[in-house]
Amino acid sequence: MGNEIIVAIIGGIFGIIASIVPLFIKEYFSNIRKNSISKTRSDVLTGIWEGIFNQAYGHEDLLLEYPIVMDLSVRGKKVFGVFSIKTKFFDKDIQKYTTIRAHFDVTGGFYYEQFLQLNYISRDHAKIQFGSIIFELDAEGKLKGRFVGYGRKTRDIVFGTIQLEKSTEKRKAPSEILEQLEVKNRRLCRENY
Repeated sequence: MGNEIIVAIIGGIFGIIASIVPLFIKEYFSNIRKNSISKTRSDVLTGIWEGIFNQAYGHEDLLLEYPIVMDLSVRGKKVFGVFSIKTKFFDKDIQKYTTIRAHFDVTGGFYYEQFLQLNYISRDHAKIQFGSIIFELDAEGKLKGRFVGYGRKTRDIVFGTIQLEKSTEKRKAPSEILEQLEVKNRRLCRENY
């Protein structure tokens, strides 16, 4: 084998290693400051949460209030899950009321024992919609917090508050979670609109 081939093989191996190592480093540093989640906290957090999502709409002084249902799970230092929202609002582009349904994946973890930080992104990759939520898990076991993100309908930065309480309903199989969230949101919308 010629020296050029050996150099090419060694260069290829180092190229592969050099592209993988940063992923491990990023994962390590993204988890280093997160607190371990105790069994008690994991039990409190794991399950279905429901509540109200208040969003300032665009640059106007409008406040949208709509139901949110979130299903959370814990694995190690990570919190992950899905949430669903549904709202009606007046769409100035088409001059009529419209309904928005959206489903999101969430991932995050705890900082300083009581603060839960979650990042969310739309499950529909064709819709640009993402952001971050910071909750405080209070002494009553409620999640209260604020979010900031990019809204697909406003095509702008959105922000607001979220308040959630743990549901007493039992969880279903993972394949049924989104359907369950959609059913809950339809019920909450009927109650609120």
